Amino acid sequence: MKFIMIHRLMNYRKGSVCIKVKNGYVEKFMNFCMNDNVYLWGVRHTEDGLVAWLCVEDFFKLRPIVKKSGVKIVVLKHFGLPFLIKRWKKRKVMMIGACLFFVCLYILSNYIWFIEVTGTKAVSDEQILEIAKEYGLKRGAHSDDFSSKSIERELLIRFPELAWVGINTKGTKVDIEVVEKVMPIVEEMNSYDLIASKDGVITECIVFQGVPMVKVGDIVKEGDLLIKGAESYNNIHTDNDTMKAKGIVKAKLSYHGHGKADFSKVLYEKSGEKDFSFAVKWGDFFYSLKVFNENSFGAFEKEEIVKKIPWWRNSGFAVEFIIDIYDELIAYRQNLSIDQAKQQAIKEALNMSKNSIPEDALLIDNEVKVTDIEDGIEVEITFITEEEISKHSNHS
Repeated sequence: MKFIMIHRLMNYRKGSVCIKVKNGYVEKFMNFCMNDNVYLWGVRHTEDGLVAWLCVEDFFKLRPIVKKSGVKIVVLKHFGLPFLIKRWKKRKVMMIGACLFFVCLYILSNYIWFIEVTGTKAVSDEQILEIAKEYGLKRGAHSDDFSSKSIERELLIRFPELAWVGINTKGTKVDIEVVEKVMPIVEEMNSYDLIASKDGVITECIVFQGVPMVKVGDIVKEGDLLIKGAESYNNIHTDNDTMKAKGIVKAKLSYHGHGKADFSKVLYEKSGEKDFSFAVKWGDFFYSLKVFNENSFGAFEKEEIVKKIPWWRNSGFAVEFIIDIYDELIAYRQNLSIDQAKQQAIKEALNMSKNSIPEDALLIDNEVKVTDIEDGIEVEITFITEEEISKHSNHS
């Protein structure tokens, strides 16, 4: 994968050309290219020849090869940095605008444009921001116009509800993080019951404390009472005449997964033809330098490459170069045998059901049901598990 990425970046830097070779001796053309170290990739045969990609340097080596093989070359498209630079040279106004854009970005990066307050409940964000504004911290302020330590100290003095305040500046953004004082909550002693967390059939019920309300073989629904917390047990009273229910209740549960596979389906593969888009992003600002025309490919696969400018400070809103590479996809039909379709449907059903089964569940049985449908196969898998289903319910 790393080699492919490096190869793509090298092709983009040098520039590449998509050509169509027709007439003459196409096989001789390819042999001559190999002998002269002209590297072709994305080769795709057509009815009247072939389509292939090659770098710009190798493209200029084709003249003698074309004469010897008697073929005709047609340039379909080109891709890469040299063509982009050539296009920009014809658009001087856009180049000047791009330069001015980056100059403005550099100037604006010295000012605060985003302020975020987190951790507030008793004190409102507006109150925090009002104090910060009094000490010079506001949207549009220069990064040297305020002191974070002074604002932190003043907020702690003004609001006794705050236990800690931290102010961090990241480029054009300031994060004001506060921690409020929390009073301990005294939990009242109430009667606690154990209830069912899921539907199932009871397989085991062990009571450590409380009164059992179900037995083995009972069918329960989510929320049903399993073990009742009692006010007294064997005439022995606990503190405040309360007792929390304790025990282990296991049940048998079922999980279902469905899968379907057609005997014939359409898949896609890369044709070798590429295109790209290029943009610059800074915070919420987005400027496209080259836009990809989605109508140029019937279907495509997109790969995004994001590069941050390394010298652009330690900012959450750093300048980013975004290159989207688009690979054209061509469709082809794949036919499956009955066994292949069955295995594919079973795999889909397994993935669907196993994602919902807890890791600590004990698998005790499974059943696979295969049904023939029009142009395919449908599979239903049922897994039977045993799980602990009890959870506490607090009754006031």
